Amino acid sequence: MPTFAMPVRDATNQSERILSLWQGSWIAALAVGAITWGLILWPAIAFRRKRGATDLPPQTRYNLPIEVFYTAVPIIMIAVFFYFTARDEDRIMRVSSNPDHSVRTCSRMQSATAATKAIATIGLRLVSPSTMQPVMPQNAAR
Repeated sequence: MPTFAMPVRDATNQSERILSLWQGSWIAALAVGAITWGLILWPAIAFRRKRGATDLPPQTRYNLPIEVFYTAVPIIMIAVFFYFTARDEDRIMRVSSNPDHSVRTCSRMQSATAATKAIATIGLRLVSPSTMQPVMPQNAAR
């Protein structure tokens, strides 16, 4: 399956999960786009004015089933996308009880010193919370 412009495969140990979510999002977006274009073009072609006709087409009001459909379907689509995103985020953000690396950082923000400890597994890029710069793990080769 194509990566849909996702730049790197297997950059971290979470790449497959992220790529799967990315591909599913693109497939859903392309399907919604195709349906939308179909719903725009179909009435424009099927119900165009006939030659010589000067009257207005019949007007329909209060079509409740279609209005409920147009409201419910996007809500369901967003709920499904939220479910898959939350599921994958929960698995990606899970912290190991035996981390491969432990990083201790000391930072200064607004005249207060704060010591933080970052825990990560191999394959994740560690970033300092205060400077957003990459951090070298303590037991890594220099």
